[in-house]
Amino acid sequence: MAQFAVIYVIVMSPWWVHQYARYGQFVRLNLGLGIVLYSGNNPTNRSGGGVGYKSNDGRVSDHDPSHPAWGIKDPVARNRALTQAAITFVHTNPGRFALLASIKFKRFWRLWPYAAEYQSAAIIAVSLLSYGVMLLATLAFLFVHARARWRILAPVLVYSAFLTAVHMVTIGSIRYRFPLEPFLIVLGSYSVARLLVRGCRRLDFERH
Repeated sequence: MAQFAVIYVIVMSPWWVHQYARYGQFVRLNLGLGIVLYSGNNPTNRSGGGVGYKSNDGRVSDHDPSHPAWGIKDPVARNRALTQAAITFVHTNPGRFALLASIKFKRFWRLWPYAAEYQSAAIIAVSLLSYGVMLLATLAFLFVHARARWRILAPVLVYSAFLTAVHMVTIGSIRYRFPLEPFLIVLGSYSVARLLVRGCRRLDFERH
């Protein structure tokens, strides 16, 4: 544990120096937490994704002009205020938070994109034939092999559960699923390969 702490400090120190020079105080990671938490957990969020607000000039941003936090000039203080606003919303609306979390889960694992411009039959078909097939093949692999190979699969499953949980709390979108898709391709390809091998063997057997 001590070795990990030393390595962590060495690796992160340049970033901390950069953040201190920019904000005049210690910032361990970045100031994105408040934005994504509040965007995913506020009274206007219905879709489970990021919320866009139209300004007076017609432009769309994720800044809710009605919330006083956006008027705070200090970015660190603004981040804290948005984080607290999101936490307050969750505490006062647990049922709404649970509903949004379920919506975000569906968006995270959705078979095709959510945005209106991606609802054409061609895009949906391509998504189902690529990601949809790999997802089913991966589920088949886990159903057959997960118990026997749980030690090898555990890190992948834990990471998948963690990333899913993060975006159930913040913002749900299929683009945030991309870090998991290489695992889906590898595991799903194994199932597809086994199925093709069995099919070829059966054809060869029938020929002879």
